[in-house]
Amino acid sequence: MKRILILLVLALLCSAPLFSQKRQLAPVFPGGTAQLRKELVKNLKKEFRDFADHPTTFRVNFSVTKKGRPVNGSAPGSFDKKVQKKIAKAVRRLPRFKPGTANGIATVSDVSIEIEL
Repeated sequence: MKRILILLVLALLCSAPLFSQKRQLAPVFPGGTAQLRKELVKNLKKEFRDFADHPTTFRVNFSVTKKGRPVNGSAPGSFDKKVQKKIAKAVRRLPRFKPGTANGIATVSDVSIEIEL
């Protein structure tokens, strides 16, 4: 009886990593964060043709879908509707990300990045 109990406890201890939660991974842009900044600045420069009227530093928030598409771009520091629309359009133009995962399953993830024009 003791042997069975010991074997059962050892089996449970050995199988614990199989049942543990895997870590969560953030979405990955092809080329990394530096390339994401370059691409986002390029897209924003297309949208903002008159730089003098807009701030030079933006915090851009957006979501990455399960399929890797960036959506819902916004700038929390700006209350101007036109600026918000331009930022949303620039974010939609970004190429696909490798989606974020939780427990090995793709999930919708939020991204926040600060850029300078």
